[in-house]
This record gives sequence, C-alpha cells and structure tokens, in this order.
Amino acid sequence: MEQIVNAALLGIISVVTLTGNILVVVLFIKRRDWLKNAHTCLLLALAIQDIITAINLLVLPGFALPADVYDLPTHPKLRELYCSLVWSWYVPFALSVSSIYTCLMLAIDRLVAVCKPSTYKRFCSSAKVIATMAILPWIAGFGIETKTALNAQSSRKDNGSFVCKRVQVDGSPENIMATLLLFIAKGLLAQVLMTIAYGKMMITIKQSSCNTTGSSHPSRQEIKFYLTLRRITRM
Repeated sequence: MEQIVNAALLGIISVVTLTGNILVVVLFIKRRDWLKNAHTCLLLALAIQDIITAINLLVLPGFALPADVYDLPTHPKLRELYCSLVWSWYVPFALSVSSIYTCLMLAIDRLVAVCKPSTYKRFCSSAKVIATMAILPWIAGFGIETKTALNAQSSRKDNGSFVCKRVQVDGSPENIMATLLLFIAKGLLAQVLMTIAYGKMMITIKQSSCNTTGSSHPSRQEIKFYLTLRRITRM
C-alpha cells in the first residue's frame, strides 16, 4: 500500500512539474526576445532539465512505475546498458546535479549584475558566455554522476535469470576519499558558492543603502540602491 501511495504521489508531482515547465518553455518560444541574455537562457535550461527529470520519473522503474515493470534485454550488451542507464537512475540523478549547477550559474549572473553593473550588459549578452553558462551544468551533472552508471551491472541468479545490482565497493581510504569528493561535487560545493554569491549581493545592497537620506529628492546613493535592486530582479 505504501508503495502505491508513493508511486501515486510521484506521478502527480511529475505531471504537475511537466505541465508547468512545458508552459514556461512555450512562453520562452513565444517571447524569443527574452533569450538574448544569460539569465533568461539559464531559466529556460532549468525548465528543460525539470521536464526531462519529470519524464524520467514517469517512465523509469522504481519511481511512478514498479521496479520490475520492464524485462531485462536478452542481449548481454543491451542488458548492461539497461542496468547502467535505466535501472541505475543515472539520468535523473545527473539532471538533479545539473539543476544545482544551473542555479549556481544564475547566482553568478546576478552577482555580476549587482557588483559589476558597468560590464554586465556586455557580459550577459555575450554568446560565448551564454553558451558556457548553459552547457557547463550539463557537463558537470552527467560527468559527476558517471560513477552511478558504472556501479550498476547485471548479475546471473541461480535459476539462470538476470537482475541488475549495484557493485559493492570496499572501505579502502581511496574509495572513502572518492565518495567524499563526489558528495562535495554533487551539491555541497555549488551550495556553498551560491551562499557566498548571495551573501556578497546582500552586503553590496546594504552598502548601497547605508547612506540614503529622507529627502524628498532621491540622492545619488538612493538611485544607486534602487538600480542595484532592479539589476537583481530584472529578466
């Protein structure tokens, strides 16, 4: 019963996520003029990542579908490929890491907008910058999660049938260090950098507003403060 409830909840969440993000993509398609800077391109990339993740949650075994919904391929190479890419949940795991790093790119974009306003327009509209900031999270996600795919393989049971299983690693210092580095790379590093970026933005905003006055005419510092807020929130 618990598995049915969990599967139903995952199915509902996936459908809602899929529908919402498809609407976002449609909006960007209709407003292509928005896709001329890094910020909006990263928002589109984040929506695409969420769409693919939602589709995976709906079709992969062990989420909305039962774990044994699919039969393993009979061909050895196809069977290993199935275990590595499908059964291991490699794609949704990789996409979750990609989403985190896309959020980091968004934080960097906002940081430049606040701290380097004179160069932001050139920075955010550069095709090379946009391509780099959009592609790097995908490379990071699928690269960091490679071990997830490599640690899944097929195993022959006593009755002659095959099942997928995860490779058990020993507790050697090398494996412990590799696991720790992967844990840091999968999300902790990006989260720390995002915290630093948003902390720096808050400090900059506070410094911009500390000299504001109560005059009916806005001072230079007040104008600078309002422009800083606008750079953070503008599309």
